[in-house]
Amino acid sequence: MSYASHHPGESCWREGSARESTSSSETMDVLSEYLWSPLWDVFGWVGLIVFTVICATVLLKMLGWLGDILFSLGRSKDLVKVYGRWAVVTGSTDGIGKGYAMELARKGMNICLISRNEEKLINVANEIKSLHNVEVRWIKADFSGTDIYELIEKELSTIDDIGILVNNVGIAPEKWEAFCNHDNQYMLASININMTSCVMMTHIILKHMIPKNRGLIVNVGSMSSLIPLPYGAVYSSTKTFIDNFTLCLATELSSTKIELQCLRPGFVRTNLISQMEGLTLFFEKALPFLLPDVKTFTKSAVRTLNGSVPLYTSGFWAHSMMASAVQTVSMFSRRAVARAAKLLMKYYWGAITKPKTALQRF
Repeated sequence: MSYASHHPGESCWREGSARESTSSSETMDVLSEYLWSPLWDVFGWVGLIVFTVICATVLLKMLGWLGDILFSLGRSKDLVKVYGRWAVVTGSTDGIGKGYAMELARKGMNICLISRNEEKLINVANEIKSLHNVEVRWIKADFSGTDIYELIEKELSTIDDIGILVNNVGIAPEKWEAFCNHDNQYMLASININMTSCVMMTHIILKHMIPKNRGLIVNVGSMSSLIPLPYGAVYSSTKTFIDNFTLCLATELSSTKIELQCLRPGFVRTNLISQMEGLTLFFEKALPFLLPDVKTFTKSAVRTLNGSVPLYTSGFWAHSMMASAVQTVSMFSRRAVARAAKLLMKYYWGAITKPKTALQRF
């Protein structure tokens, strides 16, 4: 048998609790309506705006990537007819520079090679002649110094109708290490080879292009210009200079028919990259599609010259995807990108992170 309580005090207490609960609920509803709702509306709109900006940024970057692919699939442009008969390529006996020289020769352009190793210059010149039946000249010059440009300008003055300049020559450290560990010779050479050469060669070649009101200058930078690179501060910063220099000059020459392009490749399987064993091994095991060979890369990069030449390109579909991702993240936290790069350099690419003492260095 069950018994229900009919104690009057208990009943009153329950009724009072119910009224109190109802009153509290109504109070919270009022607070929610007049206080919390507007705040949540603000947060909601802010969140929606941030989400929209992120989506729009990603979409624009992806469109840039798709643009690179579409350029690579476009019909071939007659480079000789549009720009001129000769192409000048610096750092042209190995890697991307040699690849550009080969690809431009395949498209019918005469080639002027500029590098420091005479034996390699002769070999590459003969290889291009035998494969593509074009005229080839070469100039021996070491871009680590600054006393070479008078000679280069004199030699180039004998070439008529220079249409394309590829500023490719560059240097990277054999080992990524703390800034204090670099010697003066390396740092000055980096500035001269990566930056001064680009400025001076462009200045020389523009004297040929401006009177004809046509030409193309390709400045080979690096994707590292998008990534603050601890343990590679000098290299990364010189490549950032290439980005800005190209944009400034392209804007200055926008009323002419002289075009500029900044090529920002990721890692390409060159002799330079092969020296960095930790880095090469990382990409071969983890992300092999991001490490194309020179021929594959330069063929794709030269295809971006079809149609309207993009001011910035990574030259290769996988590198364009990587650049889009980096640029999107950098919009919100460039320092976070730098920290991620620091971890990669330290734990995967074998960077020497501890500064050496003066005694150890010398």
